[in-house]
Amino acid sequence: MATNLLVRVNITDATASYASQPTYYITVDLAADRIIWTAGSAEVYNHCGYSPSNAQLNEAATLIQATPVIIDKCFLDDVSSVNKLEQLVGCKDTNDRYVFCFSFDGATATEPTLEAWDTSAHSAATLNVLGAGTPANSMVHAICTTAGAPGSSWSGTSLAAANTVLLNNGSGALGSATDLYANIYIKIPASYGTPETSQPVFSVRYTYS
Repeated sequence: MATNLLVRVNITDATASYASQPTYYITVDLAADRIIWTAGSAEVYNHCGYSPSNAQLNEAATLIQATPVIIDKCFLDDVSSVNKLEQLVGCKDTNDRYVFCFSFDGATATEPTLEAWDTSAHSAATLNVLGAGTPANSMVHAICTTAGAPGSSWSGTSLAAANTVLLNNGSGALGSATDLYANIYIKIPASYGTPETSQPVFSVRYTYS
């Protein structure tokens, strides 16, 4: 029997797990919703009530600076909600544990891994945000928080292509239905030379028997 995965995001309190406070989480519609990292603006804000246009997102983009900058806000564009944009807790290099929740309804044959690619073909990671072909230079930082909070000023794994995050904290395949956790943020290097609007694909890879 297949083991299924639901992806959930925490919009209320990063100290609360899904099991303890399920109402703090929204289940992501992987076919319709999108995750948006942005500086925010007068048109792109929590509970704005609409899905921002590309022009609005461009206006709300994080500006490249002379020092490294972490993108300030992360939203779920929840297309089925009247609120539309729901701001996630965490998504920075702060000590936030329960941000992204990966809920499996059964056992797996391999440990689930979090990955980032250019497209759903999972064949390349050449977007600037993913390191322009050098995974170690990816601006996307991810860390497993299943076993505990990540600590302050964490850097985690530069997520791209073969640079992946083990979501069960390296403990291997899942023996039963389980919730796993991660935190993710995006950090733009100082004086980065190429502005970009991109749509990387985040994937969780696992097998089951």
